[in-house]
Amino acid sequence: MILQAIPFLPAVIAFLTGFLAVYSYSRFSGQSLSVRSGARLGWITGIFSFGIIALLITMSTIFVVTQGKAVVERVKEYQGGSLLHFNNDQIEAMTKLVQDPAMFATEMVGLLLLLFVMLTALPVLGGALGAKVFAKE
Repeated sequence: MILQAIPFLPAVIAFLTGFLAVYSYSRFSGQSLSVRSGARLGWITGIFSFGIIALLITMSTIFVVTQGKAVVERVKEYQGGSLLHFNNDQIEAMTKLVQDPAMFATEMVGLLLLLFVMLTALPVLGGALGAKVFAKE
């Protein structure tokens, strides 16, 4: 049951980053934020989060481009005892992705666009909600 919730964990964490940014700001500055300012603070938090994730994805992409064939061979070699189990279709897809740099680049650009939207929209919502919750009346 808990393992089924794991795909939603990154979305929840992205939402909480905006919420916690507003909480931290309100607590340490002693000032409350408007909903609009909370959304803006959440957006800034999302931009920084995206920058960090984009850097990590870029580093892993460079690794896969330079060592991709060796990685696929290692996956095939350790298939039986690996914690990560890939079926033959997944291994074939990895092989095609490594062999076609244009397709790989397209996949990475699509992933970065999706992450940008997710890592900026959810913290905006979290920041706006945090500003509403922590508003001083």
